[in-house]
Amino acid sequence: MDYLMFYVTPVLIMTSLAVLAYMISKLVKDPQLTAWAKIEVYQVIYSLALLIGILILTDLFNNTFVPFLVKSTTSEFGSNVSSFDVSVRYLDTVASDGLKLIGGVLATKTVLHVISSVVLPVDMSAVGASFSVEFPIADLSCLDKAMGKILYLLTPMLSSVYAQLLGIKFFQITMYTFFLPVGILLRIFPYTRDAGAYLIALAIGFYVFFPFLYTIDYIYYDQVREQVIARTANTQTLFDDILDEWEMMKAGMNDNLLKDVMDLMIKAFAGAYGYEYKKSIMFPIITLPVGGGFLLLFGIFLPTLNIVITVSFIRALRDYMIRRL
Repeated sequence: MDYLMFYVTPVLIMTSLAVLAYMISKLVKDPQLTAWAKIEVYQVIYSLALLIGILILTDLFNNTFVPFLVKSTTSEFGSNVSSFDVSVRYLDTVASDGLKLIGGVLATKTVLHVISSVVLPVDMSAVGASFSVEFPIADLSCLDKAMGKILYLLTPMLSSVYAQLLGIKFFQITMYTFFLPVGILLRIFPYTRDAGAYLIALAIGFYVFFPFLYTIDYIYYDQVREQVIARTANTQTLFDDILDEWEMMKAGMNDNLLKDVMDLMIKAFAGAYGYEYKKSIMFPIITLPVGGGFLLLFGIFLPTLNIVITVSFIRALRDYMIRRL
């Protein structure tokens, strides 16, 4: 194990205290102290067996079960992958998609704001008026404000993903190097045995169970993401499909006047919704529900569900250790 010293130290402390108490009980010939020392020696043995069992099962879980599960569903990881590696990849991918989404929203908001700010002065003297009127080229201020509200909602959601990423690294570093050894140490003393059981359950929950739930999330995310991205790319041809349908309608018309009207509509639509307009405004707006839904589901809802399930697991394991061990 990488952190063997963190596990050996509490075991040595517990063993030394139990042996010292037993020697003192024999020296002073106190039956109650002798009985207490024997119980504590048994607790040392139980705690040592518990520690060995936890480490062996954790090693089998991380080095056998998790790599097998991940390799059977995705080819992005090698044979030495752990649930923490998958969790970091999952959150990093969600954060990257979230940054692209927010960048698109911010760029769209900027374009909308600029377009909404451009006005054309119209001289009204031709109709006998002595003033001029300013008409906006396109009044898109409502969309501009909507993009601002959406940006306001998406930013804390993305911050939550980065907070989860930091939390995963914190759990990986501290759970089995601090909380588990301290829990094993506290378990030897009668008055701190319940606290020790809680710390052991906390360490197992957040080192084994919690990142494993993120691994399940990533497997689902990896399979769904590519399908949705492929479907979303089809929306780029939305306006071309509309123009094609109008061309078919015009070809089927017999009245020349109706054909001229339809031709005018096609030219106006194609000019107003040109490539740059579709690229910078319409496509980001149309695909916004997809990106926002992904960020909400994979960045907020599923991680929250992971925490709820992990806390329930920790409570159940703590109660079991208090009653049975």
